[in-house]
Amino acid sequence: MHNATTKTLRLSLLALLLGVVLVLGSYLPANAAFLSQRSVIVATSKISEVTAHDFAFSVPNISPIGSIKFEYCTNSPNVAVACAAPAGMDVTTAVINTQTGETGFSVHPSTTFNSLILTRPSVNTSIGPSHFIFSNVTNPSTPSITIYVRITTYVTTDATGLFTDQGSIAFSTSGGLGVGGFVPPYLTFCAAVVVAPDCSSMSGQLFSFGEFNKLLTSTTTSQFAIATNDPVGYGVYLDGNTMTAGNLTIPALATGDISRTGVSQFGINLKSNTVPSLGVDISGTGTGVASVGYNTPNIFRLVNGEKIAESLLPTEFNVFTVSYIVNISATQSAGFYATTITYVATVLF
Repeated sequence: MHNATTKTLRLSLLALLLGVVLVLGSYLPANAAFLSQRSVIVATSKISEVTAHDFAFSVPNISPIGSIKFEYCTNSPNVAVACAAPAGMDVTTAVINTQTGETGFSVHPSTTFNSLILTRPSVNTSIGPSHFIFSNVTNPSTPSITIYVRITTYVTTDATGLFTDQGSIAFSTSGGLGVGGFVPPYLTFCAAVVVAPDCSSMSGQLFSFGEFNKLLTSTTTSQFAIATNDPVGYGVYLDGNTMTAGNLTIPALATGDISRTGVSQFGINLKSNTVPSLGVDISGTGTGVASVGYNTPNIFRLVNGEKIAESLLPTEFNVFTVSYIVNISATQSAGFYATTITYVATVLF
């Protein structure tokens, strides 16, 4: 009698503790948004020239801003990637000639050669366009390269802590052109449990599968939408790993497989599936497609860092539905299994 009671309690504990929570998002921190209508005009793109850089952007939300950082990088517009400073770049002597929209800024003393920091007492923004012209900026010394300028806003007055809003723009250097400039492509991207077809709204950043059962496949879905006018399109990448509970794991489907009840596995795809009945195909008028490995119905996969969706052309909006499956074996160890899945979208430049 004692042994039977113990067995019942252990099975109940397994059912209560096995679960999953996923957090979805782009590469922005919570509550962050993209600066819109971004542009840059460089008075001359000649290498090593002392010149003026003219920036414009719109702040999307009313929130406190105490500092703005303009970070010049050669490797990526993505704020989640470590910045490679352009050789010869120097903004330490930059002077603010014009500031409209958001005003009251001065150059912060923590400004570095490739990172110009503006500071003011932290006050609420007013939604709308802002315009900054900086003179006495020294261009990079390398010809014919693209420079990405990552713009981030902060509540703090010294550009420390989590940023509030962000956006990236780019320009290129030349060896002999006297005047040059680059108006960058736009990339609009959102990810949540449910998104509007044009990213005008999003709903839900967290969900749970609840209790797992060895006889049933646990399923759920999320969405992301994307559009860009970049000439060579975009890529959407998966940043995340399988579910864990301490050192316990539910194995990810690294090679792709069907859903197998009674076998521990975790995977996704971007298709309409029949086994199990889950998900819908891509919608919208854009040219986006699911990438290889995630584009076959009823085949699921999950590999950290892989590209899961793409377009090779400028494109209108598409909405992608991500289908998630979890199966467990009878011997899967008890625990609360959780993971964080982040979706990162970049233009290919």
